[in-house]
Amino acid sequence: EFPELQGIMGGHYLRLEDADDALWSAVRDHYRPVGFEGPVPDSAIGRLLGVADRLDTVAGLFAVGERPSGSKDPFGLRRAAQGAVKIVAESGWDLDLVHAVDEAAAAVAEYGEGDREELTAAVTAFVADRVRRWLTDVVDVSGDAADAVMAAGWSDLPGAVARAEALETVRSSPTFRSLALAFKRVRNITDGQPDAEVNPEIFEQPEEHELHQATQKFGRALEDLLPERRVEEAFTAMA
Repeated sequence: EFPELQGIMGGHYLRLEDADDALWSAVRDHYRPVGFEGPVPDSAIGRLLGVADRLDTVAGLFAVGERPSGSKDPFGLRRAAQGAVKIVAESGWDLDLVHAVDEAAAAVAEYGEGDREELTAAVTAFVADRVRRWLTDVVDVSGDAADAVMAAGWSDLPGAVARAEALETVRSSPTFRSLALAFKRVRNITDGQPDAEVNPEIFEQPEEHELHQATQKFGRALEDLLPERRVEEAFTAMA
């Protein structure tokens, strides 16, 4: 009868039962935030609990057929997924969000009427849509930049945010168009070709050696920069 106290009272009950401070405060806070609004839980335990609870709720209700449709979302699943996305994005966790969604679906699949693959695909698509909304509505990047980032993968959510911000920044630079055209040309040439190691011994022209050395150099730079989510510097290294 008091939805604004959801989660909060459980924490207070645990406190009155002399539960550990970290435990009762995590339970008290884990319903924060509501959608994209409001602060995330203060503690890492509270944030982790909040993500797990939300993904479990979304997957569980999807499994029994209670999926949002149009403007109808009686169980607030969009808000739940948005809350999970916000927590992961703002926590900067090295968390495979796609794998977490898969695990949530696997845990409840047996209680539903459909198969696990369909459930996993549906929940993944639902959470992916919330991630895209985070990029466009909160990070404030354009829709095509968000689509490009999503197409490259969003399992590392903080990394996806960094890529979206960097892309939005560099796309207006003079070198971006030439960089994009160069990548498009390389993709067209190599499309459908099997992966293979480059063998410099069969090069015939000096330019081939120069190109190979340049790609090796920025390849090493990317290996250093991308794990640290220094995406704008990575764009600069490629240009």
